[in-house]
Amino acid sequence: MTRKLTWVASAATLLTGLAGCHTTDPLTVQAASALAGWEGEPVLEPPIASQSLTLYGATWALVTDSRPLTLATGSQVVRFGSIGPSVSAGETMLTLPAMIERQRYRYDAVNQAQWLSRYAGTTVEIWPPRATSSIPATLVVTQSGPLYRVGDQLFRDPPGKVSFPASADLTVNPALEWLVEAEQPWVGMATASYVIQSLGWRSEYTLTTNPEQDHGEWAHWADLHNESGAPFRGVAVTLVAGDVTRSLPFAPAPLAMRAGGAPRGLPAESFAGRYVYHLSGTHDLPARGEERLIVDRRLGLDVAKVYRVTGSVSLFRTVDPDLPQKAQLRLSLTNTEASGLGIPLPGGRVTVYTPDRQAHLVIAGEVQLPDTPVGQAIHLDLGEAFDVTARRQQTEFRETSTGRTVSYRIRLHNEQDIPVTVEVVEDMTGDWTITAHSHPVERESADEIRFHPEVPAHGTVDVTYTVSIQRERTVIGR
Repeated sequence: MTRKLTWVASAATLLTGLAGCHTTDPLTVQAASALAGWEGEPVLEPPIASQSLTLYGATWALVTDSRPLTLATGSQVVRFGSIGPSVSAGETMLTLPAMIERQRYRYDAVNQAQWLSRYAGTTVEIWPPRATSSIPATLVVTQSGPLYRVGDQLFRDPPGKVSFPASADLTVNPALEWLVEAEQPWVGMATASYVIQSLGWRSEYTLTTNPEQDHGEWAHWADLHNESGAPFRGVAVTLVAGDVTRSLPFAPAPLAMRAGGAPRGLPAESFAGRYVYHLSGTHDLPARGEERLIVDRRLGLDVAKVYRVTGSVSLFRTVDPDLPQKAQLRLSLTNTEASGLGIPLPGGRVTVYTPDRQAHLVIAGEVQLPDTPVGQAIHLDLGEAFDVTARRQQTEFRETSTGRTVSYRIRLHNEQDIPVTVEVVEDMTGDWTITAHSHPVERESADEIRFHPEVPAHGTVDVTYTVSIQRERTVIGR
């Protein structure tokens, strides 16, 4: 208590002449220079007339903001308020018939250091606990935080609360400002384009299959999410699919904002090597919210269901069989019109739903789909199958002067009530030739073969093959 009373008494006696204290703190100098060239100019702050959003991937968007404006001849400041705290200050443009001299982003409440710099060197009021009057002090801003000068003493954390005077120059709501010079009066619509962070979209897909998983319904969803801190109401939305490289200076490319629609969904329009989707109507995106919209829906898709096991040929003798291996369940589609699709598919998560015996939809798996153009195959690996297994064993190994001969048996076992097709994939090495095989074999590439045997319900099938691998030849140069 004695220490607190000493602070109040000393502050009260050392109070005179403090309001005009001077500071040379770097933040103060920076704040003062930022205002140079702007003071005394009339400020025009038009209301929002219309906005549109172009969303690029998951983290950023381009806002096109149009507002009615009346310019007078000469110099003036055009301010666009209500823009949110996540604007990239260096990625802005303003379109109007005037010379743009300067541009700045104003948001003094972005952090403590920013708004304290606006009060550096001014008089603030300190209210000690249970005091009936305040004590004036001069605010000194340093890199490590604020100091309060009372007379010839500095206090880091004075007891009580600190109140700051109202300041017309303090910007607590984010705004973009341009200092413009107009040669003649003008009335029209001024349009600003600026990049905003934490606003974007993701592609999401659902594949709902029948119980046999050989037919399905494909739906493409757009998940719009807004964490930028700015609400958007009644805005047109365009989605851009594909990676877009950003570099400064920023120059937004013009987009043809054409409304489109199709009986089965939104058309994907080609744009600069990518695709865009123009969502119909207007949309509301709260400052902290998400919205999920249907982009496309396709019915009656042909789905190929296969169980898959993989292995590789060893160049060494092995005696013991491998441990039993669970087959991987894979659903495959072809992105063609003949199979029910035939549309560009931006990368995103695919959730597969399959009904159980009570007709309840159950998630059968989730897979990340890469960007998939038209004509490309889609493979959805849903995880391990519980009751389709394989056990692999080397049955022969012979070395000769020219190479090796290796034989394998892959025993497939199916405990399901229905027959299944199993894709057996074997990786090869070196210069090889299949000399014997129990089932039709497909040579997929220089180092891979495949078998597609059908395994009956509660049955077993052996897939066997023999491969001759030639020894590598050493070529000695002259």
